[in-house]
Amino acid sequence: MGRPTPHWVQPTRRAIVWGLLCALAGEIGVHTTLHDVPLSLVAPNAAVVVLWFAFGTRRTLPYDLAALSVVGLLIGERLGLPLLLVVTSPLVLLAQAASFVVVLRRLAPGLAPHGGREDWALRDLAAFVAAAVTSALAMAATATGTQWLAGLPSGDLAAFLTRWGRSTATITAVGALGLLLGPALHRAWRERRVAAWVRGGLTTSPARRIELGFLLVTAVALNVTCFVVLEGLPLTFVLFVVVAWVGIRFSAAAVAAYSLASGTFALIATLEGHGVFAVTIDDPYQRAVVAQLFVMVTACTGLVLAIARAQLIAAEALAESRLAMLDQVLAEVDDGIALFEGESHVLMINRAGKELFENFEAGTSGPTRPAEEIQLYHFDGTRVTDDNSPHRRALRGQVIKGEDFELRRPDGSVLRYLRMNAEALPPAELGGQPRVLVTYHDITGDRLRQDALATFAGHVAHDLRNPLSVVEAWNEVLTDTVSHGEQLTPEVLLPMTTRIGVASARMRDFIKGLLDYTLARDRTLQPEAVDLVALASDVAALRELRTDDAEPPVIKVLGAGTALADRELIRIVLDNLVANACKYVAPGVRPRVMVLVEELDALTVEVCVADNGIGIPADQRQRIFESFHRVERAGRFEGTGLGLGICRRIVERHRGTISVEDVREGACLRVTLPRAVGRRAAASPDQPISRSAAV
Repeated sequence: MGRPTPHWVQPTRRAIVWGLLCALAGEIGVHTTLHDVPLSLVAPNAAVVVLWFAFGTRRTLPYDLAALSVVGLLIGERLGLPLLLVVTSPLVLLAQAASFVVVLRRLAPGLAPHGGREDWALRDLAAFVAAAVTSALAMAATATGTQWLAGLPSGDLAAFLTRWGRSTATITAVGALGLLLGPALHRAWRERRVAAWVRGGLTTSPARRIELGFLLVTAVALNVTCFVVLEGLPLTFVLFVVVAWVGIRFSAAAVAAYSLASGTFALIATLEGHGVFAVTIDDPYQRAVVAQLFVMVTACTGLVLAIARAQLIAAEALAESRLAMLDQVLAEVDDGIALFEGESHVLMINRAGKELFENFEAGTSGPTRPAEEIQLYHFDGTRVTDDNSPHRRALRGQVIKGEDFELRRPDGSVLRYLRMNAEALPPAELGGQPRVLVTYHDITGDRLRQDALATFAGHVAHDLRNPLSVVEAWNEVLTDTVSHGEQLTPEVLLPMTTRIGVASARMRDFIKGLLDYTLARDRTLQPEAVDLVALASDVAALRELRTDDAEPPVIKVLGAGTALADRELIRIVLDNLVANACKYVAPGVRPRVMVLVEELDALTVEVCVADNGIGIPADQRQRIFESFHRVERAGRFEGTGLGLGICRRIVERHRGTISVEDVREGACLRVTLPRAVGRRAAASPDQPISRSAAV
């Protein structure tokens, strides 16, 4: 491997290249110097200097200052200035470059140095023009002041205005082109693909090439006509047709290139005595200032048009993108959204809105209410007419917030419940019809939950009232007996207390069922490895001890299996299943229950609870898992109707299943749970138990 390149090589090469360009530009200015006056009428070196330092960095600054000092001395010597002014010439160039860089980086830091934006905004153009005017002013003031102190004829006000105008125009035309193309050219140079970048810029469609050819022919013809053929006529305003053409149809960089070419031609023609500026203005200072002002106005006009057009295109693309995103959002949102114009025009309705109203369609004269076979009703049962529909009321100035309605079928049954909002919007255009935004929120689930809660409360009140009435009645009998001084024998007292105890036990069991129901729904899952055989054996032993029958139930627990589950909740499941198996048997029949635990595969373990009870009718095997549902043939048995509903809730929270299997005698309930093998880490509460966690 070769030796690394010293750090000073690259900035030195850069300073030399920019210095040579500045010296060459200064030589062009020297050839436009007036006779006997050290003042040039064009200053291309002004644009080179500001670009030089605008694209520089702190690392390149020392090398650039050294090169600028040499170039400034050479330009001063070529202009024939006195020795003192030759020495101060670098200061003039430095004042110009420094003021441009300071203003540009303060107002538009994204334009330079390398990596600057190629897509200018109008505020960037304003910042660039401000930097150009300021830097030209600094250069003109410094140069004119030093030459005035030296007593030279180029130190008066006319010379100051000439310097200011020529530098401003040159920086505007050349500097804009450099700042627009500089970042892209620098990236292409750094990536070794300058040729590809140039080819990409020249690659256009055939129609574009034809348009460009017409543009070039028109531009050349009009410039030659205005400055050579009809030079005595004030026709320069015609050139703004070409400026507008370039600005509207091409990029800002193309405008800058055209302005540079057109301005150069105009200045050369003026210096050679051609064109309206040379014919009508005798004073060379005034002639130069007017010509430079024309170049600057031309460049700024074209840049404004090109940048405004580019911003308009970008804004349209952004608006289309946001519109597409809004359409996607409206299509995915679950609430219905409809926009009405006037009384009968539907401008827009999203997918959810159409689904809520089923056959609802938007069109130029579409309906403003559901299809005829589906009608909207208030909650009090009155039908919603066209006149008192939410959107009609909003048109009359009302604000509809959270009003509930029923959507009914032709037979009067409720299809769904809706909560609507409606609010008037201003017209889309002056004199247009007002618009109304209507939103539809489906509250069917909420309403069904409220109805279920009301039903649940009714069941609770009913099931607690009966045993409570028994307790109150026998308590009243006991109170009356004792208050009258009657003596109660054990034969009389025992039946009373027994009935009170039975009623209290029913209330206790019911309250326990309610607590289990709440626990099954709200308890945070704490999964662990649970030995189902050991847990079922413990439940069976306690059940055998709690029986009041002469003969305790026969409960056998067989098999093997470990589940990844919440131990307390699974205990509730097994206790409910075993309790039901022991309870629902025919009179005089000793309950016999078998609990079989089996590992079905690497992911699942199953618990089967079979009994010799009264069985479950086929038409009720799905409903037995609903809360408060009791099997009809079990009407003589006391129960809350919550047990199997609690079981289903717990099993489903474990991502398992519970079902009833057909058997010849009794019933068989099967429960599947995730299998656990080995040591387990606790899963996240209420999250699906993954297959990997069950292996």
